[in-house]
Amino acid sequence: GAFEAALRRDADGRANWHFGPRDQASATLPQFARLTVRNGRVALDDALLQLTLDAQARTLEGTAVTPGTANGKGASASVDAAAGTGAAAAAAPPTGLVVTAQGRYRGQPLKAELRAGGLLALATSRPEAPAVPMRADIQIADTRLRLEGKGRDLLHLHAFNGSYALEGRSLAAVGDTLQVTLPTTAAFST
Repeated sequence: GAFEAALRRDADGRANWHFGPRDQASATLPQFARLTVRNGRVALDDALLQLTLDAQARTLEGTAVTPGTANGKGASASVDAAAGTGAAAAAAPPTGLVVTAQGRYRGQPLKAELRAGGLLALATSRPEAPAVPMRADIQIADTRLRLEGKGRDLLHLHAFNGSYALEGRSLAAVGDTLQVTLPTTAAFST
């Protein structure tokens, strides 16, 4: 029903989320057939990245909501999270994953929202897992990045296909955020 995590990493790289060898090539996540979280919260304080974040998450993995019932809450029908099939699959997409976050990145205010058709396909490395629709909106100071498309296995950045929009007051501000030198420009949108 709920989870809460307080993740911390100091400037030396010591983190309270390392459970195996620190040189491990990739994280191994538990395998789930179904995952439902009604109220999740993650507080992150990462001195190495200069990132503090307070995120709330909920997922109704494997459940689709059909609008239009008398109580206004919709009716639920089971959906196979891996295949996207089931009685309600054609009626409405799975509610999936919703994450909202606020904090600071390198001293600048940060706000983010992620919505996806599901969490399991985004976290699995199985090549047969379906890509799920997703949308992300991230704003750091005056720079905003919006992504929309389909993806799977995002922990390893293996599959994302979509479009993006990036806008801000100057390319130099984007460079400051990424710690690369970019030219000072007028306000831009791409």
